[in-house]
Amino acid sequence: IGTKIKDEKNPFEIGRIVRSFDPCLACAIHLITPKGKTLGVYRVC
Repeated sequence: IGTKIKDEKNPFEIGRIVRSFDPCLACAIHLITPKGKTLGVYRVC
């Protein structure tokens, strides 16, 4: 969606975006490149 992440080690922006669509998904965030490579898995709650 084009959101800029200021700090990839603390990507709280993603939590805000996910929470705006479905509050149940905000605690399990997976960062994946367009080619399918996992960049990180974060628990934010």
